Amino acid sequence: MNDLDQKTKQDLQECYSEFSPNGKAIIAGLIGEIKLCKAFGWEKIDADGYDAVAKETLYASVGKAEVWDTEKEVRIEIKTFSGNTSTNILAYDSAKKKGKYDYLAIYFYDEERVALIHHDEFERLISKDGVGKTINLNPGIRHNHSKPVYSPLTQLFIDREIKNWN
Repeated sequence: MNDLDQKTKQDLQECYSEFSPNGKAIIAGLIGEIKLCKAFGWEKIDADGYDAVAKETLYASVGKAEVWDTEKEVRIEIKTFSGNTSTNILAYDSAKKKGKYDYLAIYFYDEERVALIHHDEFERLISKDGVGKTINLNPGIRHNHSKPVYSPLTQLFIDREIKNWN
């Protein structure tokens, strides 16, 4: 580690408590990208519209018996939620991101929960009228319900969550 890295690390430790909630969330987002890349073996890169690349094994069946696999490179956009901010809204802009990645990884930093959602499935969902970008894994029970009611995006996260990933 060079002197500048050492100074930065020391200053980060000294100044962290003074960061705004958004500043702390930015740090959690940077850490989240690195943690997911290490955990899944993705290559961390900072490209326009995605944060990592990986090999995806695709299985295609012909008839009922024949199966083969091929590998292709896929681009992954990583979004990290942290309890440093009080928002449940996914910071995502379709106009800037649409078509630039293959999979969206949504990582809940505090809870160590992650979901991997295909780009097309995500865009199809959020383009529907009345579907927002709210994700709340603990919404509580609403009036006249006996169990939690999840937003469509929260339900998609739950459906695509990778269990015991770490």
